[in-house]
Parts: sequence; C-alpha cells; structure tokens
Amino acid sequence: MKKFINKNVLLLTQGQFISFLGDAIFDFAMSIWILDKTGSTFLMGLTMALLNIPYLLLAPIAGVFSDKHNKKVILITADLLRGILCFFMMWYIMVYGFSILVVLPCSLLIGCISPFFGVTINSLPPMIVGKDDIIKVNSLFSICTSLSNIVGRSSSTFLYYYYGIEIVLLINGISFITTGILEMFITLKNEVKTKLNERTGLFMQYKIAFQQAKEYKGLPTILTYITAFIFLYQMSLTLIIVLFNEDSSLGVLWLGIVSVALMAGMFCVSILLMIVKFKQDTLLKVLIISGRISFFILIPFAFIKKIYWLSSIAFIFGMAFNFILTMLQSTIQRNVSEDSLGKIMGLVILSTQGVAPLGTFVAGVIGELGNIPLLLTLLLIIIFISFCTFSSKIKSMEFVTGDGGIPGLNN
Repeated sequence: MKKFINKNVLLLTQGQFISFLGDAIFDFAMSIWILDKTGSTFLMGLTMALLNIPYLLLAPIAGVFSDKHNKKVILITADLLRGILCFFMMWYIMVYGFSILVVLPCSLLIGCISPFFGVTINSLPPMIVGKDDIIKVNSLFSICTSLSNIVGRSSSTFLYYYYGIEIVLLINGISFITTGILEMFITLKNEVKTKLNERTGLFMQYKIAFQQAKEYKGLPTILTYITAFIFLYQMSLTLIIVLFNEDSSLGVLWLGIVSVALMAGMFCVSILLMIVKFKQDTLLKVLIISGRISFFILIPFAFIKKIYWLSSIAFIFGMAFNFILTMLQSTIQRNVSEDSLGKIMGLVILSTQGVAPLGTFVAGVIGELGNIPLLLTLLLIIIFISFCTFSSKIKSMEFVTGDGGIPGLNN
C-alpha cells in the first residue's frame, strides 16, 4: 500500500474529490436555479447542454492536445480557468442580478474547458504509478467520484435554497482553484514525445494513432464492447426508471433504494480492487464469472416485486459493472503508448458519453410501445448474450502483472 499511495496519487485524489464535489453541487443547483429564474425547461436544458455537449464534441481534439502538450500544465490551466469563470458569474449575479446572457456563455466556456481536463486526467495513471498499480489508481478515482457525487447532490439543494446560487458558485470556484494549486505539486514521469505528436493535423494524428492501435491485439474489441455496454446499460436504466414510475407496487421510493444499492456495489468493488492485489489468472476468472452471473440474475428483474431481492440484484450488478469497466479502462491505460493514450482516451470518452444520451433516447422511443417489463427483459437478455460473446473471446488479459503484453482476444 505504501508503494501505491505516493505523493502524486494523494494530490490527484484530493484534487479530484474536491473538484468533482464542487461540480456535483454546481450542476444540480444550476438546473434548479435556471428553472426558478426563468420558468423555462428549455433554458434549463440548454444551460445543462452547454455544460455537457462540448465535452463530447471536443474530446477527440482534447486528446490530440493532451498528447502534444504538458499534461500538468493542462490540468492546472483548466482548473484555474473554470474557477475564474465561476467567480465571475458569482460577482456578476451579486452586482447586477440574474442574466441568461451571462450564464449561457460562461456555461459554454466551462463546458469547452472540461474535456481537456477529463481526457488528460484519464491518461495520467501510467505517469504517476507503475503498471501494476493502475487498477488501484482507477479504483481510488472511482471511489472519489462516487463519494463526491453522493455528498454533492445531497447537499446542493440545501445550499441553494438556504444560501443561494452565489454560495454554490463560490464553492465550485474554490474547488477548482484549490485543485489547480494541488496539481502544481504533482511530479509526472517524463512524457513521451514522438513523431506522432509532431504532426499538426488532427485527422493525420488520429490516423497514425489508429495504425499504432492495430498493434495492440484486442483493443478494437475492447473499445467496441465498452461502447455497446454503456449504450445497453443506459437503455436498461431508462426503462427501469419508467418501470418503477408506472408500477404502483414499486414506486419512486423503491427506485431510490435500488439506486443506493447499485452505487454501494460499485463503491465496494472499488475498495476491493484498491486494497487487494489479484493474480492475473484470478482476475480474468473473476471478470468472466462475475459478469456472467450478475447479468444472468438481472434478467428477471422486471418481474420481481420484493425490495430486498431488487436491492440485492442491484448491488451485485453494481459490483460487476464497475469491476468490468475498471478492468477494461486499466487495460487500455497499461498497453497503449503514452504518446497515443490521450487520443485513445478521448475516443473512449466520446464513444461512451456520446452513446449514453442516445441510449436514453432509443429507450424512450421503444418505451412508447408499451409492456415495459417485457422490453426490459429482452434488453437484459441481449446484455447477457453480448457479455458472454465478449468473454468467450478472451484468451488472456495482462491486467496486473508487469510483464508487458497486450490483452489477447480471438479474432
């Protein structure tokens, strides 16, 4: 554990928790504030879209930028700029009052800066720890994200209604500035700069990156599965929300309990991966067995009416879901060269976060057909079959050992 928890890990963990906590408070309170001030769901949706859509559109560009420039400088600059924008909005509201013409541009700027931070932070684990500890770093980051979301969302409404949006903006601004200061003390390994990053053209750099990626046997399959997995997961989550809302025997309260159980499962597996070092063979077996079991027992979810069974299934699924995503992300970070990692992580963010709203939309469309329990069950069967297909291709995955090697998948 001493080898794993070094100065850089501590600084990044503290910074991420503080920054994500401020974000969680800000995002939820901002949506309520816009709705209160304008009474317009359109303007509320537009503001939140300006905060999030640029993340998707700029992720590939941010990946190229991250690989070409100093990652530490990118992190610090992104946090300081977002902090300044939050302070500016707070000052303007206190002096001049509410103005949608100020809120929208500031939200857009924050949204445009965020992907440069997100892509860069996701490409850092290989630069702050050895390959053996990448899984632990990702697990620790996952814990920070979960805790900050839980604390942030639960406190944002209280802070907004009792102290106003100005305090929310102050907290978010301080969180960004504090994170930027902590990042100044991070020491990264020497960044690899190759001819790939001397090319200035965006498409040329991605073309070369893809050519290099072909050398990593199994990487295209992993990227494809992550994208499909997130898409199907978002569809099923949307249908589950509709199911609980329409079924009087379930209700919103039970949905909240199940959601907590899901997050608890994700949280527990993050702690497990952080403190326990599994052997490669064990890790591979756990990945396959846990995925198949959890997805199988999830199939009859729509027809279960007991809250303790629903919560238990959600907890098990949360563990498997987080375990699989952490393993796949760590595999990419371990095996993609540093001069291409930013680009690949940019594509991961684009594909996963891009298909999430698409999954919600498709679920909404098919949900109009009616018979939500049947539709949800069919979808869960598809998820189970897709995972079995993916796991059957796995021959070996070098998750933990530092011997090098690439995750091998049968073609």
